[in-house]
Amino acid sequence: MTRFRVLVADDEPLARRTVVNLLKEDPEIELVLECVDAVSTREGIARLRPDIAFLDIQMPGATGVHVAGDLSAAGPIVVFITAFSHYATNLQEADLGNLDIELKLLKSSLDEDLGSSQLPVPDPGKRRA
Repeated sequence: MTRFRVLVADDEPLARRTVVNLLKEDPEIELVLECVDAVSTREGIARLRPDIAFLDIQMPGATGVHVAGDLSAAGPIVVFITAFSHYATNLQEADLGNLDIELKLLKSSLDEDLGSSQLPVPDPGKRRA
């Protein structure tokens, strides 16, 4: 079985733990590093070469978008994570090349960790072409 090496970067401990716990449920995922800021994220990606990097949009030191922009074409697949829908809108406006953005609410996990969510749920039919 192929295992995907994954890095998770988020400065909020509860949010990071939620993502990590979800990933640990998948037998194809090998968590290689948790990071709390842009500096440790860049160093971790360079040193450990994960297959997938889950990057928070807003982190100390630089945004996840800036970190992703610094990666080479051979870098990891990047999945942006955020608790705030306005950051996802900013992503759609950023020049990141061929980017397909899908916003999903991890309702059961968020409800379990954070209580009932008051976040607006975006319309998946309004994706940018």
